[in-house]
Amino acid sequence: DSAPAEIPAEDLAGMLEGLAGTLDCRVTTESPRVFANVLRSSDGSARSIHLVNSDFAYELPASTDVRDDDGQPEARTPFVSTTSRARKVVLVPDTGAIAEPVVRFFGNSLGSTTDAFSMVISLNGQEIATFRGTNLTAARWHQVPIPAGLLAERNEIIFRATGAPNSHADWFQLQIDTNATTGRSWWSEDEGATWSAEDLSPDGGLQTGEYLVRIGPAADEAAVAKPEDFIGRLQVRPARELEVRLRMDGPAPVARLLSPDAPEQAIESEVAGGAAIYRVPEVFIYSVLVVPEG
Repeated sequence: DSAPAEIPAEDLAGMLEGLAGTLDCRVTTESPRVFANVLRSSDGSARSIHLVNSDFAYELPASTDVRDDDGQPEARTPFVSTTSRARKVVLVPDTGAIAEPVVRFFGNSLGSTTDAFSMVISLNGQEIATFRGTNLTAARWHQVPIPAGLLAERNEIIFRATGAPNSHADWFQLQIDTNATTGRSWWSEDEGATWSAEDLSPDGGLQTGEYLVRIGPAADEAAVAKPEDFIGRLQVRPARELEVRLRMDGPAPVARLLSPDAPEQAIESEVAGGAAIYRVPEVFIYSVLVVPEG
């Protein structure tokens, strides 16, 4: 009843062999995020084991937004009715410090959505934007310019759906950071007559936290990240001491280890129990072990 990721490697390998027989390839390592794919050349002259290490962390640039969320959503609020409302309060101590202020929110509609519904955003009692459902299909930060003179120290932002939203394809989901505890988000299912901070979504279970709604300076939504934007922010934890075990009949040839991150290496093998064992010292992000055949 356990998920594959929860089963010890030795036990999982034994379970697979019990179902499918001896495995053609098996890769073991202490690194937690290594994936392997085995391919054979069309002429049968080589077997290639593609090794991918996805154990890395990326430090996001510091945000200049006034926010209560960490930018990582764990839940959502779907708008499937015109009676639903989401309310978020954003406190801006120095309103003059934000040049060209915008309301920024994270969410999306379905790719198959239609213009049967729209989302209306209000700030401090004034409607400031209406988005057609088809304009919100990208799961990203959307922004709405704040009219001059409307930004205050305490800002109440309300989201509602108009038209004919439904639970099939015509709905929008506003994302929730369930780890936030500032208590400045509320949900209503009766057009705002009553509000709840204990459950921010009609989804099953209690969804608490903060909506991903912020106020900050306008950003160029068409801007494309440049390589220098990533320099110094990506930390890769290389996979080390990988053991690649291949089922093999006959002598085990010397393999080649190819990688864009390191010079080509020759990898000797040892034979044990009808398998050739190749020991790969390190995979930074991607390497290919090419084993001749025939």
